[in-house]
Amino acid sequence: MGENLLPCNAAARLQALGSRDMSPLAQLDRLLDNILRELTLRFVVPRLSEFDAVWDIANRICDRYKIQSISGPR
Repeated sequence: MGENLLPCNAAARLQALGSRDMSPLAQLDRLLDNILRELTLRFVVPRLSEFDAVWDIANRICDRYKIQSISGPR
């Protein structure tokens, strides 16, 4: 293997092996997918409870002022 991968990172090694047969566009698509997954896990998931609280408050404001909610039932 020509890649400089850590031996403990077996998933990255398998992914690198699979990417040899992929087109450059498919490799870019996989890379972007991995970046989005990492960003989601690092930033969005820990803040879901904060988002739910803001969402509930927004829905209560809409109910109080009789504004039609754009969201369906949760």
